[in-house]
Amino acid sequence: IANVIFLSVWLAPPIPKYTFGMDPHDIANFYSERHAVLASISEGLIATDGEWKIKIINTASRKILNITSDYKGQSIQSVFPTLQDSDIVNVPNKPLSFELSVNRKTLIMTILPLQKIATSGTVITFRDKTEMTELVNTLFEVPKYSDDLRAQTHYFINRLYVIPALLKLHKNY
Repeated sequence: IANVIFLSVWLAPPIPKYTFGMDPHDIANFYSERHAVLASISEGLIATDGEWKIKIINTASRKILNITSDYKGQSIQSVFPTLQDSDIVNVPNKPLSFELSVNRKTLIMTILPLQKIATSGTVITFRDKTEMTELVNTLFEVPKYSDDLRAQTHYFINRLYVIPALLKLHKNY
């Protein structure tokens, strides 16, 4: 019993430091919230450790890349085979954005290093450029639809003016 008391007294002080002052209920809530946030993001998100091994991959990443596995513990190049070592080795301390072709899709990627946080690693976010291009094209078509609608309205109103004119002419005879 003395050993248990000694170990308890010796281990107790650092526990709040490692759990950021959270009790088990708070930790469970934190992970549930983290999972919900990652699942709700429509942008692909992958977090890696300092050795470019995948730690987190969200649902949108799997959908965009058309993969089923979570790739945890595997190299980032297992997901992005066309990603060159030169793209990832010398990542500056600010976000790095570029385009990358993967599985006949062009992705717009951003790599953000996490060296200022306690553990080093990176967060990689990406979107399908094709999807973004379609969205931009749709937005550019809205003014054209508006102009077409305005022309149709003008044409229809001009046709309607003929009816009262004909009625008035008929009254006069």
